[in-house]
Amino acid sequence: ISRIVVDGEEFVKEERILEGIGRIRDIEEAPDGYIYFSNESNGTINRILPVE
Repeated sequence: ISRIVVDGEEFVKEERILEGIGRIRDIEEAPDGYIYFSNESNGTINRILPVE
């Protein structure tokens, strides 16, 4: 999973957030702002927590 930063229509940078965790099937942002993703490899739904 990567975080992509853009400025208007211009690519700025890519930040790798998670690697080597299997096949990601879907990623969604919930109304509370958290990012959730489903992992096909182990059948789980996971939440990405912000770094404080």
